[in-house]
Formats: sequence, C-alpha cells, structure tokens
Amino acid sequence: MNKVRKAIQFIFAENEGFSLENRLFLSSIVVGILTSMVGSVANLLLVTSLTAAIIPLLLSVLLFLVYYFVRFKQKIEAFKVPIIIIALISISVIWVFNGGINGSNIMPGFVILILGLVVFPDKKKKYVFLVFVALNIVVYLIQFYRPDLITNYSSETERWIDSLFTLIYTSYFIFLIVKFIHNHYTLERKHSLNSELRHRLSEENLAEAQRIANIGSWEWDLNKNTVKCSKEMLRLFDIDPETFDGHPESLMRVVHPEDFHFFKESLYNNFEQENSPSVEYRIIHRDSSVFHVLAETRIDFDLSGNSVRSIGTVQDITKRKQVDEALRASERILKET
Repeated sequence: MNKVRKAIQFIFAENEGFSLENRLFLSSIVVGILTSMVGSVANLLLVTSLTAAIIPLLLSVLLFLVYYFVRFKQKIEAFKVPIIIIALISISVIWVFNGGINGSNIMPGFVILILGLVVFPDKKKKYVFLVFVALNIVVYLIQFYRPDLITNYSSETERWIDSLFTLIYTSYFIFLIVKFIHNHYTLERKHSLNSELRHRLSEENLAEAQRIANIGSWEWDLNKNTVKCSKEMLRLFDIDPETFDGHPESLMRVVHPEDFHFFKESLYNNFEQENSPSVEYRIIHRDSSVFHVLAETRIDFDLSGNSVRSIGTVQDITKRKQVDEALRASERILKET
C-alpha cells in the first residue's frame, strides 16, 4: 500500500509545491488520459467506428505530452485553455462517429466540461460552458441535416452495452474529480484553520506584549466615524469594554479638559501627512487619577488621495513623566543649593 500511495503522490505531484488550482489541472489531465484510453478501448471492442477508437487514443497521447510539460517542466498556464478546447472538440467529433445524439458520448463531454469549469479562471469559466453548448448544437445540426455522416450502432444491444459501459466509467471519473476536489478543499481548509490559529496566537502575543509595555492600539474608520480599540487601549483609558460603543466621543470623555486640543490633534489633524507627529495628553480615570499618554498616528489614504483610516498607538508614559519630574526637581534643589 505504501508503494501505491507513493506512486499516486508522484503522479499527482502532491509533494511538489503546486498550488491548489494547478494540482487540480494536473489531476484533470490524468483523469483525461484515463478517460480517453478507456473510451478508445471500449469503442475498439464494440467496433462502433475505427475513428471513434483512434481519436480518443490520439487525445490520450496528446494529454500525456501535456502532462509531461505540466508535471516536470511546470509549464502550466499555457496549456489550460487550449487543452480543454481540444478535448471538447475531440469528444464532439467522436460523438458524430459513435451514434450521434443517440450515442453515449454526452457523458464524457460532461466530464470534460466539469474539468474545464474546475481549472479555468473565474472570468473564463463561462466560455467553457458556451463552447460546450455550441459544439453540442453543431452535432445536433449535423445529425438533423446530414444523418448520413453519423456512424450508428449495428444493433440496439451494442448501443445498450456502449451506453452502460460509458455510464459506469464516466460516473467513476466524475466521482474521482469530486473526491479530489473535496480532499484538497479539506486540506486547504485545514491549512486555513492552522493559519487562523497562528494569526490568533500572534494577536494574543501582540496583545500581551502591548500589555507589558503599557501600549494600546486603535483603528479609526474615518468614513464610518467608528473606532476599534485594543483591550490595552481601553484599559489605559479606564473604559469598560462591555459599554464601549466605538464612537470617538467615548474616548474624548476621559481626556483632561486642558489637553483636549492635543487629543483632537492626535485624531483629526495632520490627515494630509502619512505620519503625524507624536502627541502627549492626559487622561482622567474614574477614580480621578491622572495619567500621561503618548499617541502616535498613521493615516491610510485611498487611490484618490482621501484619508480613509487613522491607525495609532497610545503608550502610558506616566512613570516616565514622574521620573522626569523627579529629576527636574532634584536638579532644581541642587541648583538652589
């Protein structure tokens, strides 16, 4: 089982660092090779038409060459659009030489359609659908106006066997595609959850570092006039997180009246500058104690040059101010002495 697992990993390049979209494309090529080979063998055994047996075989050879360049040369983008178009055209030609609209090749056509919708970029998915519909309409028109070009089955038993066999193997390949997508979706979801966990831990570590350094952070949306504050910011401003409504006025109420203009400067002014200068002001806690803080602001602008977001930090510098005052007092006493 380990050898089989390693072979599967090698074929689908699971350990080669391919993106999810490119892994899906590579898997689509592998599924396309298998589908074409099985279809060729089936048409050959049923002797529906030599053309219906040769074209899938040629398509599988072409897909194998594409697989080589995608898997080992990693030339991916250049092949995505043409290979799906070629596959759709080929299956339409096979349809004509294998029973026409009464044949069974509509199922392989749907397999190719699904593969195209999976690997094509979002903006080009509609073109895959349009090509698929257009080719089907062409086959219908050929059978309606030139039924002599259609290679029919020699008996209803042959038609029944071909339809049943095609239904089984195309359904199985659709199952493989869906299973592959589900597995990789689960894998990407797991990576996303791990990334989210690391991000959350990083935020928690940052919050802890800010708490130790007595630094709070805030982000003000200038268009909505709402402020998001970190827990440390609310603690510095002595604001209950449960009652904080996100309005700048909630922060203004705790600012010392004599320093209110400094607080406004840290929030509202200097929007024309990318970085406004540091601003000091005092805040008053509910127990009437006074704290000194240092605010630094960065302004984000949109493409039109309008200020859209104000991001800043606030640091408690009360102890620093107290030390500075004590030093100045000592210097004053020393000078007087």
